[in-house]
Amino acid sequence: MASESACSAPTSDLGELLYRLKYRSDASVLDEIVQVAARFYRSWNPGATVIVPVPPSRSSRPQQPVSMIAAALGGQLSITVEQNAITRAREVPELKDIYAYDYERHHRCAL
Repeated sequence: MASESACSAPTSDLGELLYRLKYRSDASVLDEIVQVAARFYRSWNPGATVIVPVPPSRSSRPQQPVSMIAAALGGQLSITVEQNAITRAREVPELKDIYAYDYERHHRCAL
């Protein structure tokens, strides 16, 4: 596990890389993320012919991690990436803002 604190759930190595890409704009981790995803894809071998990334909930973010990963993964696997195949019909809140979490019950944090 990459990291764990008293007030958070354990974070996997891949989770830490995704966090760095999304919240710290650390594009240096992109290749490692794509290598892990490509290895998983090859072991699973679903026979996909196209990658369609989900549109971002926050379009103002300078770098869109899902689009970046999709493009790099498509290149690595020689699979077409359709960045604009789907669009949002309306603005939606970020997933992390949708649910009210009960941190004491789920994380057992001492305040």
